[in-house]
Amino acid sequence: MATLPFGYSSNAVHSALDQMIVGGPMIEAFVRKYSHDPIDVTVLTALPALLDTGAGVNVIEKSVVAAMGLTPIDRQPIFGVSGQVTVEFYRLQLIVPPLNYARIGKFAALDLQSQQRPYAVILGRPFLSRFRLAIDGRAGLGQLDG
Repeated sequence: MATLPFGYSSNAVHSALDQMIVGGPMIEAFVRKYSHDPIDVTVLTALPALLDTGAGVNVIEKSVVAAMGLTPIDRQPIFGVSGQVTVEFYRLQLIVPPLNYARIGKFAALDLQSQQRPYAVILGRPFLSRFRLAIDGRAGLGQLDG
């Protein structure tokens, strides 16, 4: 079973708890255009990814898919804290090496950058349903087991 610990360390300015509240539980993930080519993470960019148990879809920053030059595979409404919005969906390969995880998935593209989010990917229930997630909020730490 693969395990991925994550979290924050207290520093002179912020406690680990404060950082968990502001940033949320995050890991690093790699995303690429779907391909049968072998995966070489040394040529991919690690993206900060929020683990969001409330998200019914996986989400990627709109500028990331634009830079990849991808074509949307679908367009449909999603519901979030701002209400309903219609977004484009893309087929991407998600890679999380410490979990030995590499799968194709459908990602909604949202403009997270303009909202000044500290992450470029939101991993919702489609991803999290494959793992056991434990969070110690007071310590600002967590663990994903798969």
